[in-house]
Amino acid sequence: MLGTILAEPHAKQHRSPTQPQADRRAGSYLAKIEQAVIHRLWHSGRSTLHAVKCSCSRTEGGRTLATLTGQLPSFYLKQVAQEIVRYVDGVERIDNKIEVIDANQVESTGLRSR
Repeated sequence: MLGTILAEPHAKQHRSPTQPQADRRAGSYLAKIEQAVIHRLWHSGRSTLHAVKCSCSRTEGGRTLATLTGQLPSFYLKQVAQEIVRYVDGVERIDNKIEVIDANQVESTGLRSR
């Protein structure tokens, strides 16, 4: 009986990680990529890109997908945001769902193009 009790903690140390532990690690990795994307957008020299949000996930094939959302005043800025994100380490695919809004909406939201 004593041998069983002593063997149990030792066996737990060598077990493979559980699915929730693996999910937490993947979530932490994806959160770091999201932070890197937002950092790169904020330090791009274009204040309008501060309106872009990013969420990262894994595709069925295991690739890292960065989904961009938000509203920008021009298609050009939408493409600029995508190009900035393309060079962030860890991003393998981009789903650019940024909405381009017209000039009247730009004034009401406070967005300005540089």
